[in-house]
Amino acid sequence: MNNTIEEIVNKTDYQTVSEAYDDVQDYARQQGFAIIKRHSNQRACTFACCHTGSKQNYYNKNEEPR
Repeated sequence: MNNTIEEIVNKTDYQTVSEAYDDVQDYARQQGFAIIKRHSNQRACTFACCHTGSKQNYYNKNEEPR
């Protein structure tokens, strides 16, 4: 996987938030840092870096807008 974190969270072919989290987690491992998933549901979640606390939001692009 050679994507940037922005490319990963902006992909539209994930079926679930968990799929996105798995890709972000793989990316983090390759870069030598750890992440956690926070505030997750079927439509969105927040990823946080365990070391810096910085956060990235992911919104499931396959969900119908409410």
